Amino acid sequence: MIKKILYITSIDISMPKGPSVNEREFMWSLNDRFHENAHFLIPEPERSVPEIDGYHKTFLVKINNKQPLTFLHHQIDLYRKGSCLLQNNAYDLIVTRIELLSIGLFFLLRKFRIPYAIKHLSGYPRNYLKAQKGIKLIAGRIIAPLEEKLMPWFAQKAIAADACTEGHINGALSNLNLDRNKIILIDNATNIDRFSPRDKHDARNKCGLSHFNPIVGFVGGRPWERGGMEMLSVAPHLIRKYPRIGFVIVGGGQGMNGLMREVEMNGLKAYFSFPGVVSYDDVTEYINSFDIGIAFDKPAHIGTIGNSNQKIRQYIACGKPVLTTPGGSEFVVEKGLGSIIDIGDIEQITRELIHWLSLNDLEKQAHEQIAIDYARNYLSVAKALEKRLEFWNRKLDIKN
Repeated sequence: MIKKILYITSIDISMPKGPSVNEREFMWSLNDRFHENAHFLIPEPERSVPEIDGYHKTFLVKINNKQPLTFLHHQIDLYRKGSCLLQNNAYDLIVTRIELLSIGLFFLLRKFRIPYAIKHLSGYPRNYLKAQKGIKLIAGRIIAPLEEKLMPWFAQKAIAADACTEGHINGALSNLNLDRNKIILIDNATNIDRFSPRDKHDARNKCGLSHFNPIVGFVGGRPWERGGMEMLSVAPHLIRKYPRIGFVIVGGGQGMNGLMREVEMNGLKAYFSFPGVVSYDDVTEYINSFDIGIAFDKPAHIGTIGNSNQKIRQYIACGKPVLTTPGGSEFVVEKGLGSIIDIGDIEQITRELIHWLSLNDLEKQAHEQIAIDYARNYLSVAKALEKRLEFWNRKLDIKN
């Protein structure tokens, strides 16, 4: 039975992006479950993360992408501080999320031979190259052969691993040569204490959106290819029915300028709001200002990797209907939590948006209750941790 855990990652949990949010909320659940028996070895957060003040933690040197030598400093720091913790404490298990070129972690795990589990394993060692351009792409291609040796080593030596989609599991089996009995599917989860229903009008006032009604919203990364363009396409159809409708797109990135230009060129600027990247602690206010949440993904990505979209869980936990794409989110339709659409079918998207926006007050209240009950029972980080613990304990029993 696991009584004491050391968690290690090189991810900055304070950043407003998917991996950071996943690890921040995992740490929350681990601390809530183990308290002083969970220790966290993580980079010093760049931004404020108030809840970790009471955690048992050791900070690592941060990696600054503009200063390549900080990467080496971080790896050495991880090895040294990790060694100190492992020499002075009897941990039952190390839990880690592997980042690109985790050299310090490699030498640490090889030295101490303590059982470890990998959370959120990616089955595609070269997947990071898809988001790189210019000199970063050149550097990525240079380190790719080493990464393709490190990742199978980490996966094969672990006593257990989990992945958030069947696509990642299939990738781990074929690309990392992982034993199928070592890996389990655990969908992304959300913190239902952080994401929960709040008064819509108060949320709109706080976010500066009170002039809109209703609101179709998006929160997340790469909005221009994950729902933003479709929101632009359906806007003219919905404006005729809802003259005060607003389309709120929370997020940033290089493609946002193009999306904003398209909105302006189509004469729709008055109906769109672009708050940009907001603090993670403010995300729940924006979601609570929405009437429906958008969570699309590219068909090519869904076909290979699948979809365990975090924003879907956040929308549902706040009681909002979800409009999403197929490939891992079928429960949304099965449980009456929203609709799955064809990203290329603007008529279908328009039709489904009108359906959810047309609910009367009683129907909205009923939907909200169904959504928050489902989130509590199936989508919480606490439930995901219990599933992991059961799997890890079983694998430790086999090992011992």
